[in-house]
Amino acid sequence: MREEIKDLVGSLKTSLQDFAGGHLPFDEAKIQYKKLLSKYNTIQNGIGSDREDHLLRGICYHHNIENFSLFSGLYRLTPHQVNSRFYYGESYFDKRISGSRKTILDSVLSSPTSIIPAGRINGLPHDLHLQTVMDSGNGVMVFIAVSSSPYFSERKFTQAGNALGDIIGKILPDAQPFQFNYYSHIKHELEQQISRDLDGDYTIDVHFFVCNMIEKIFLHMGLKTLLEISGDIDGKLREKFGPDSKAFTLSLGEYIVLVKTKKETSRDVDKKRVELIYKTITIPYQTLKLQVNSLEELYEFWQSIFSFAHYIHFGDIQK
Repeated sequence: MREEIKDLVGSLKTSLQDFAGGHLPFDEAKIQYKKLLSKYNTIQNGIGSDREDHLLRGICYHHNIENFSLFSGLYRLTPHQVNSRFYYGESYFDKRISGSRKTILDSVLSSPTSIIPAGRINGLPHDLHLQTVMDSGNGVMVFIAVSSSPYFSERKFTQAGNALGDIIGKILPDAQPFQFNYYSHIKHELEQQISRDLDGDYTIDVHFFVCNMIEKIFLHMGLKTLLEISGDIDGKLREKFGPDSKAFTLSLGEYIVLVKTKKETSRDVDKKRVELIYKTITIPYQTLKLQVNSLEELYEFWQSIFSFAHYIHFGDIQK
């Protein structure tokens, strides 16, 4: 199985490089993709075994395939070192990353999500994408991907990082959520959007969706399915609330939609509950509706969001 996976990753790397470099025409790329997909399907069950490392490395494996990445991994970052927890890709990239503590630490401290441009790290002629996903109690857990492809998607990268954060919080004994820091990049984007939309004539309607049964219902179907479901939910919420709404994915099971609404005017939104269904399977959820009328209400807004999520997941109110 290990040799089959190594062969697939090598073939994938070559195909991505040829396609990105213009040496592989689109029609031939489609044929090559089908061949690689066939190989991938034959070994997918091996990747999705019960072993925790296989599951976590499997996310990195899926991310490499679906997001034009040469390498993906989760790293524990401390003031003194960078250690890989697991990864998928050539060990050369791991050595370059592990030997670049100061550059990576400076980038992580500046922002929860960041990019170190190609050439900044010696011997690494590719962009380094970083996302802080967890405070492990003994350092910060950072999801790192290597790619210089113009087809690399920051959305898919963040989605995979959120999936890792959700899972390692449950299976690593020393992992503790960041709480506000875990959501800090989304929190910043949300507050910026609210600040742009708020003025004297408008208020912001906030719809918070918690789908706390997703992992229990679908985890046995694999991480690729979980990511597909998350994308479907995001799309259905945008469709429900219209093109002027803004949807944000906090994690696999938590979503926020912002709707700019003119004061003293009822917005024409279908009152029926949105149906979240994946391949005939209904996805249960709970929802909270809030309203933000000024920036001074943001603290109370976040308290309501986290208290509601805590209540749905654990059955009591977080003080």
